[in-house]
Amino acid sequence: MNGYSWTEEITTARSEISDAYYKVIKKYPVYEKEVIIGGFSAGAVAALDISLLNAIPVKGFISLCPGKSESVTKP
Repeated sequence: MNGYSWTEEITTARSEISDAYYKVIKKYPVYEKEVIIGGFSAGAVAALDISLLNAIPVKGFISLCPGKSESVTKP
C-alpha cells in the first residue's frame, strides 16, 4: 500500500522510475552529478538495472538483497 512493486516488470520499473526522476529534477534543484539510486529486493534489481543501462544519469547505486538483474550477463 502506498508503494511500488516491480517484481516481474523490470521494463515498467525502469520507465516509472525514469519518469519520476525527470519530474523531480524539473520541480526541485538537484545536483545531477551526485544522484545515487537504491532499493531493496525488486527495487534493488531496478536500481542495478537502471544504473547499468544508464536509464537515468546516476553516480552510483545501493542494492540490498537483489535478485539477478536482466542487465547482468556473464562476459
